[in-house]
Amino acid sequence: MNTFKDSCWLALDEIKRTWIYLALGVVFYLYSVIMINIMSSYYDESKIGAASSIFEGIFLNFFVLAIIQNLGFIMTRRYFHVGKKDSFTKQLAYLKLLPLSTKVIVGSRMIQFLITLLIMTSFFFIAYYTLLKIGNNKILMEIPYIPFALFWMGYAMIAGSLNLYWELGVSGKAYLRNCIIMCFPYVAISVGMWFWLENSFWLESIRWVQGYGVLLSLSMVLVGVICLTISSKLLQNKLDRRDLHG
Repeated sequence: MNTFKDSCWLALDEIKRTWIYLALGVVFYLYSVIMINIMSSYYDESKIGAASSIFEGIFLNFFVLAIIQNLGFIMTRRYFHVGKKDSFTKQLAYLKLLPLSTKVIVGSRMIQFLITLLIMTSFFFIAYYTLLKIGNNKILMEIPYIPFALFWMGYAMIAGSLNLYWELGVSGKAYLRNCIIMCFPYVAISVGMWFWLENSFWLESIRWVQGYGVLLSLSMVLVGVICLTISSKLLQNKLDRRDLHG
């Protein structure tokens, strides 16, 4: 059995069956890009600087952190029924009936995540730069495109590694509970970042990428790869012991 080949086949098959949700995701992220662009435009272009209000800066932090972490996920109906129907556990139980190893199942989920992340990240930042060009925002248009996209892609990988573990490693109710609980740390991080940076994390990351270039971005991606690798290993051990029918 070729584990990588089987993982790729399973991942691509899932993407083909959920392409309509991938398309809907593109529409949602276009809306998100428009919102980020609108909120960013409230800032003083001469500094890329201070927000016109603390609320706007904190809300932009929360919005960016909450939205971009999901770039690698195709929001199918399973996510909306996870609490009541435990949809991911049922899917796992079905896959376990097939002649597929745990390594193939986990590997396919990781590959699906990475393919979706690459598609959505490309669309997200191309759309963002297009809006900046339309708005003739000369300062923000000086952002190095690829390093900036890679920086946030790395963040999505880091946050996504935890979400992937919950998706496959815990029950639907626990998954839903964890997602709700995570809202509180995101609020705290959004507030903390504002008072620490005195700026939006989104706009401050522009400064970092401009200052450190591709080195910072590749470091973020490397940390993301490490987090995904750890998540994959933990999931393989977890699924070998998890009772999917209890």
